[in-house]
Amino acid sequence: MVATISDRKCADMFWRDYRITPVSEEAATLIADDNLWMESKFTFRDPITRHVCSGVLVAASTPCVRDGWISLRFLYFKSDENMPSSSTFHEGDTDRGP
Repeated sequence: MVATISDRKCADMFWRDYRITPVSEEAATLIADDNLWMESKFTFRDPITRHVCSGVLVAASTPCVRDGWISLRFLYFKSDENMPSSSTFHEGDTDRGP
């Protein structure tokens, strides 16, 4: 795990802004790397159900992370329940199953 996201806010019709909190200094370096975001190198996982979300888009403007916030689209988990208010994600995680 490299970070958690929380405090979802509606940015517009399709985009949501999230507070992003790295779990370490090394993780802070990873989430500050715009190339990793543009290449979709992060996997999002619900911390409760462990469901994985793929296909998340990051806003194309850089820097991707601004003042501790990131703008994302299509952050939906494979579940009948609503997404919890915080999530975790992993750099390079290739596990696509629950």
